[in-house]
Amino acid sequence: MKFKTLIATLIVSSLSVFTVKAQNVNTFSNGDIAINAGLGLGAYHDDDLDFFTPTFNVMGEYGFLDGIIKGKGCISGGLFFGIGGGEESDYSDMTVNRIQYGTRGTLHYQFIPQLDTYAGLSLAFERNKVECEVQDGSTTIVYKETETDFTPYIFAGARYMFNSNIGVYSELTWNNYAAFQIGLSFKF
Repeated sequence: MKFKTLIATLIVSSLSVFTVKAQNVNTFSNGDIAINAGLGLGAYHDDDLDFFTPTFNVMGEYGFLDGIIKGKGCISGGLFFGIGGGEESDYSDMTVNRIQYGTRGTLHYQFIPQLDTYAGLSLAFERNKVECEVQDGSTTIVYKETETDFTPYIFAGARYMFNSNIGVYSELTWNNYAAFQIGLSFKF
């Protein structure tokens, strides 16, 4: 009889541990703060020229609504900032300096342990400063322009956490500033 009680206690204890682990499935939860810092590739589009510009991006977010899909998932809000630039010399000496910043709203959902998958919507302000030198015979023409744009766009990504504080991320964005990003992620 004591053996059956011991076995029943072990089974109930094991189920309790698995239940606690199953409930703690979110890699990103209510009250969490995460910062992503990385590099990206985007494209600058002009009437005559298209070329890629490398970017440096920093994003911060705060989880504020938990358990929205069958007890899992989290909604977060945050800010981002990116800076980048590039040069093109095939047709003319052209330099582009870019800045983008704005807000983001994100839905996080964890399918497998330590992997936070997410998608969201961003509202971005982008500023491109373009300088171009064109040689017209013996004359050099200098062209300068600053373009600004306010754009909503969607993004999707994944963050793999090595432990509770440090991980890596990669993200696809449907905009021209940084179409693909990869870098480090820090969670507090």
